[in-house]
Amino acid sequence: MVPHGYREVGDYVSWSGGDTPGPSFSAVVAAPAHLVAKLEKEQAAQPSHHPPRFTAGGPVTGGAGDLEAAGELLRRAFPLLPGDGDDEMPVPAAAVAEQRRARHGARGLRLVGEEERLYRVADSLSSGHGCWVPDEPGELKLLEKLVSWLSWSTLRIDVLCGPTGRAGQWASVFGTLDSVTEPGIGFSPGGRHRALHIPWHRIVALSGAPNWDRGHGTPAFWQPYEPITVPSPPPAGTAKARIVSLSTVPEPKDAG
Repeated sequence: MVPHGYREVGDYVSWSGGDTPGPSFSAVVAAPAHLVAKLEKEQAAQPSHHPPRFTAGGPVTGGAGDLEAAGELLRRAFPLLPGDGDDEMPVPAAAVAEQRRARHGARGLRLVGEEERLYRVADSLSSGHGCWVPDEPGELKLLEKLVSWLSWSTLRIDVLCGPTGRAGQWASVFGTLDSVTEPGIGFSPGGRHRALHIPWHRIVALSGAPNWDRGHGTPAFWQPYEPITVPSPPPAGTAKARIVSLSTVPEPKDAG
């Protein structure tokens, strides 16, 4: 199962007659083909403003491909799965390094300096005025000092997803900072689900999302991340054009 949302009080009434708030999940199940066809027909007949309740996959074959197909269905519901990136070398992929450079050039913040400066950075992050872009793994020790400060804020983390990191699937996940360890951070989707471990080398940026949960209903826990286009450097030896303004200065009149 993967995180889906959260049931507030009154959204769900249990068979015992009481309200049952709590996390909700998406799951992959195997079902008879005739039952899946019936559910698809019922879903197609629903009004267009109703969100789809399920996504039908292919037939179960009984082979190793079933697990791979189940994983693909899970990632449609939530792109991060436990273990993503854990067995890799802690070195950012070229695509991650490129996105880090682009994000740092926009509104990137570094975790450096005295404790007072760190808390000013934390305030900028929580208010959404900047983003932390990882540079060196040693910054995680500084980020750990800010967990108590940032754990009350809704944050957005932009990451490279997938079992190998080469699939090119990016996501922006919303939630809260739960913990910081040497290899990465613990991040709670929506702030109410069990924290997922996200390796340091998969992270592009961490920023604030103060308006994430201010609408009606439960907002989406994630959205696709659109990689920023990195401008190409000018060709070697190309001089930058400069605009020069010339003005006429009148000669001073003779004093006599």
